[in-house]
Amino acid sequence: MANLLSLKHLINLLRGKISTISIQNNKLSCENKNLVMQSDGLMEAEGNLNDILSQQNCTMNNFIGVIKEGKDLKKRMKRTMDLIMYQNLLGFVIDSDLNQNFKIDAMEIDLLIHRLDTFDYFNIDEKRLREMIGHNEGDIYATVADIVDIIENGEEEEVCFRYS
Repeated sequence: MANLLSLKHLINLLRGKISTISIQNNKLSCENKNLVMQSDGLMEAEGNLNDILSQQNCTMNNFIGVIKEGKDLKKRMKRTMDLIMYQNLLGFVIDSDLNQNFKIDAMEIDLLIHRLDTFDYFNIDEKRLREMIGHNEGDIYATVADIVDIIENGEEEEVCFRYS
């Protein structure tokens, strides 16, 4: 009788495991169907792309080369825009030094903040910018160096303004 009870217990355990495996199998079957559909979609897109490329007498390797060229061009354009932004930034700081003593005083800080506010590339935390300029004792060169450093390397909690 004890053997019969332990055999019944074993059968119930196996039924539970089979039920779990069946549920997992159904989930995997659904995922497999989704992957097959995605794969079919990708193969169709690849076929369409090959048709377009053949109509234009172009190969896939040429197309990939053009894409890589576009990425390189985008990087160079971004670098050029960054340099223009730095040039504008330097101009804003220098132009804000009204008495031309290479220091930004309290009145000039207001002017600098207003100039930066009007430039679409900057989002300013006015309080932090004032603290940074005060820490540099208003020195234009140290201020520009700090701002450029923050833009290129700054962490979110340190940033007094962001290049957007």
